[in-house]
Amino acid sequence: MKPKIICQVIVFLFILVLAGCSTGSRMEKKMLSRLSANEIEAASGYIYPEDQAAFAFFVDEVLPLCDNVYFEAEKIETERNINGKTLQIRYRIHNYNKAIINYFNSIGKNITADGMMMDTVRVVSTKEGDKISFSWGIPNVNNTNLRWATLPEKATVESMNVRIAPNKKATIIGSLKKGQRLMIDNASSADGWVHAYWLSKDGTCAHGFIKADSLKITKHSTYSPSIFDSFVFLLIVLVISVLFAVFLLPMLFESGGCILWCVSIFIILGLIYVVYEFIEKLLFELFIINLPY
Repeated sequence: MKPKIICQVIVFLFILVLAGCSTGSRMEKKMLSRLSANEIEAASGYIYPEDQAAFAFFVDEVLPLCDNVYFEAEKIETERNINGKTLQIRYRIHNYNKAIINYFNSIGKNITADGMMMDTVRVVSTKEGDKISFSWGIPNVNNTNLRWATLPEKATVESMNVRIAPNKKATIIGSLKKGQRLMIDNASSADGWVHAYWLSKDGTCAHGFIKADSLKITKHSTYSPSIFDSFVFLLIVLVISVLFAVFLLPMLFESGGCILWCVSIFIILGLIYVVYEFIEKLLFELFIINLPY
């Protein structure tokens, strides 16, 4: 097959992918599929940027409560109104345990006895295209203000109390010890107190207030797709690799020599990897078939 024809086929497939992968319902299904396969970085690519902290909190703190839990969008209805597009989704949750039930109940999303849950997802327009909202993190908080708070080793105290209200006379409901961490709303400071959030042993999302003056506060880490999760990048690399293989590999083989043979084999292996990644991405975007990474 001539290189020109190969490039035309690749461009056609790229256009086909773009035409079939932009709806909000498909983005939700893709995100859940990647999340269930523990491909967290790839899943994060569908999430609205301002909800990335909520997504990271859910992945880092909630999912470890039940290693085998996964989520399926059983029914999705799209609604349009003056505020844009929303998705009314009925989820089926598989392999969940009591801690998962407690967590979702504590953030106002109830799981029924047969493992079903209803939720609303917004489709948000961004410079990078449409993204979907994520509301399974800490409720009623501006996610951009979330930070991790720890008690540093150099602190003069071994622990700090968490209270039910932002004053020293309020009831103590927990404590932060050295080596532990809490999620805080960094914009909620009132007289040196910040609103703190954590997961209790039974999975409930608990909250209280803690003095911020002795805390070490760091920005909450978020996930982001790797460069190989970009279909455009894979397309460019694939085209370059095909052209290289067609025009330069024969010259390397003809030149002979151990080093050139090793280089040629290395290039072939790299080409195979890129082709596999391209096929995986293509199948996933078109049919949500998730091949192993």
